[in-house]
Amino acid sequence: MISRLVSILLLLCFCSIVTNVNAQEDTFTDKGEIEYEGYRLDVRTIEVIKQKKATVNLNFVVYNTGSKNLSLGNPSKLPKNLIINFDDSFKEGKYAKLEPFITNYIKSNKRNIEASKKSIYNKVKITTPKDLLKESENTFKTNIQNRFIKKDLCANLIIDSIYLIRRKKNYIEIGYQIRNTGKGSVSIDGNPKDPYDNIGISAYFSGTKNLSRGSISVGNFYISDIPDGQKGILFPGDSFQGKLKLDTRKKTRFSTVLILFIDSQQVLIECDEKDNLQHFIIR
Repeated sequence: MISRLVSILLLLCFCSIVTNVNAQEDTFTDKGEIEYEGYRLDVRTIEVIKQKKATVNLNFVVYNTGSKNLSLGNPSKLPKNLIINFDDSFKEGKYAKLEPFITNYIKSNKRNIEASKKSIYNKVKITTPKDLLKESENTFKTNIQNRFIKKDLCANLIIDSIYLIRRKKNYIEIGYQIRNTGKGSVSIDGNPKDPYDNIGISAYFSGTKNLSRGSISVGNFYISDIPDGQKGILFPGDSFQGKLKLDTRKKTRFSTVLILFIDSQQVLIECDEKDNLQHFIIR
């Protein structure tokens, strides 16, 4: 009787051990991907601000798109089913091989990101193995040459129109409309303190409809007056109307053309970067 009880207890202990071991294993789908269980981060608007040999300095934004809060800083204590996503256009870009290094930095850098919140990373210094960045850039060039870049991933920003709202002695106020004519989305944000996922606009006075060395820079601006309903992402086909106040004291009688250049500040692929200019003749 006693020996039978001992056998039952040993069997129960063994089952408990097996259950605990299985519970600690990562949960994967048939495709080898980690299943979503509430822990997910999206890395967006990655900007390389400086590159020197094998070292790069980055700005980027991490969004907690999961349903659970995350405490980062100790990789060994993070949920094993944590998903970290990167934008497809970044994966296709010249800095794609930085993905594992950025991932490790995010996991090791101590900070808390609540669900549905974001965290801004500025001037992140990452050192890579020798020649990795050169290899990544060569792969990117090869992909372009072989047309491996998926056109359905890219955004395309154009300026639909520019118009004069107000003219004063030392400044003019203009209105403009931009449109995303690509098949991919582009990030925008209404927070002027967070320029790294904004769209940038550069303004020039010129004597012709084209930019040249003689063009006079009026300033560089970030879109920051975005309505609440539009804050976040400019999806394919979406447009946005904004205003700019430009100092005209640098303008000469020969520089009668205002040129706006619009571009995303993010490391992404744009379908056509040759159509980002628009001009307006100031009479």
